[in-house]
Amino acid sequence: MKRLAFILILPLAFACKTQKNAAEEAAEPTTQPGNGSIEITTNTEEDGTVEATEDSNSKPQKPYRTKAKLGEVARKSDYYEIASAKIEGTLLLMTINYSGGCAAHEFEFIGSPGVSKSLPPQRSVILVHDNGEDMCEGWVQREIEIDITEMAYKQERGSEIILNLQGYDEPLKFVFP
Repeated sequence: MKRLAFILILPLAFACKTQKNAAEEAAEPTTQPGNGSIEITTNTEEDGTVEATEDSNSKPQKPYRTKAKLGEVARKSDYYEIASAKIEGTLLLMTINYSGGCAAHEFEFIGSPGVSKSLPPQRSVILVHDNGEDMCEGWVQREIEIDITEMAYKQERGSEIILNLQGYDEPLKFVFP
């Protein structure tokens, strides 16, 4: 009976060691290339499971930075939610939420070339999200800083424009500094 128990337990011991080695190998950090790249790090839990997180090691995640450009605002975007948005100088500061956590996500900020003839003028804008085919189910909160200089009605001090951000209920007033 003892031999039978030993024979059954022996493969389990090797299997656990193999999982541990695989987890240790997966714990090496990798960096995804591209604009606004982030570091993807895997952490090995005590039970041997591996968890991947963006910019882990308890460091605060740096904001994703990009420049706004004029173009087609009817672009396809992966899902995200806008938690907050405000303009400071020539920067639009946004906090967004999306699912993922295992791959690099890319963002583009695009404004319509056309401007409404209201006072002040208005422009439709959109944040386009590319999730990099990230299938992880973590809920990520991300800060995004966008240089919106290109969105100005006129690049002259005091020039005003209202930016109507798709997915955000409040219009954003941009006064060129």
